[in-house]
Amino acid sequence: MDKDQTNNTLVTIITVCFNAESCIERTMRSVLKQTYKNIEYIVKDGESKDCTNMLVERYREQFEKRGVRFLHVVNEDKGIYDAMNQATEMATGEYVIYMNADDVFFSNNVLKNIFEDKRYDEDILYGDSVCQYEFIKGKKEYTIWKGQHQDFSLTPFSHQACLIKTQLMKEYRYDTKYRCAGDFHLFCRFFVDGRTFRNVSCIIPICTMDGFSNTEIKVSYKEAVQVKKELGMKDFLRRDTNFRIWFMGVKQWILVNLPYMLVGRLLRFQVKRKGNRVYKSIREINSIL
Repeated sequence: MDKDQTNNTLVTIITVCFNAESCIERTMRSVLKQTYKNIEYIVKDGESKDCTNMLVERYREQFEKRGVRFLHVVNEDKGIYDAMNQATEMATGEYVIYMNADDVFFSNNVLKNIFEDKRYDEDILYGDSVCQYEFIKGKKEYTIWKGQHQDFSLTPFSHQACLIKTQLMKEYRYDTKYRCAGDFHLFCRFFVDGRTFRNVSCIIPICTMDGFSNTEIKVSYKEAVQVKKELGMKDFLRRDTNFRIWFMGVKQWILVNLPYMLVGRLLRFQVKRKGNRVYKSIREINSIL
């Protein structure tokens, strides 16, 4: 191991996947290009039926040549949160980050900028996310999700934008009873239990906004309300009404039943109405940083 690696925090990157042959390489290349040297990478596959695992194995030699501990595990799981829990048990880094198949790091220097020659005491480090949309089929556009840990009315940051102490993750684990809100439930437990957060003030991932929690919005919203009730987070329940739950059902119907072009325009309008700027390219985002 290089001398500079021993002076820096070991970071575990976890990718869980299932039938991800169309996107897994994008994520793996992003991990491979990280200039921060002290990483390990775990790919946990839920017994894909396509070529995902063949593609994963193609990258083994490249990671090993870089001195990266590379684990490729293929076994049955009960969904994304169970897969994350299984992979976490194999992690040996001080901090762990979950980068889904099709998500990538914002730049090659993300982890280097956060960790090189720096030490942290906080339990959770988090930053901002770039959210990638296709409001118009085949045309990518982007917004910035600003991370924060003061308001838990909604998810405060994406799970791809946070690094959690591995020992803490092994203690808490994702609750697999949730279909969509497992990450929100985890963050709320950290908050209620007085765990420490630190904003590292940088963009960490580029996330594609077509995951289950972004398309099953009524389920996601109802589970988030359930989380806040179970954990006694009354201060963050003020906005949650029966009308809002009904409205999420309407939005869900629109997503499923209206033409893609119309849905995209409505989503774009909603994003801008919330005050989020829509960027045409990553280069445009870089120009304002």
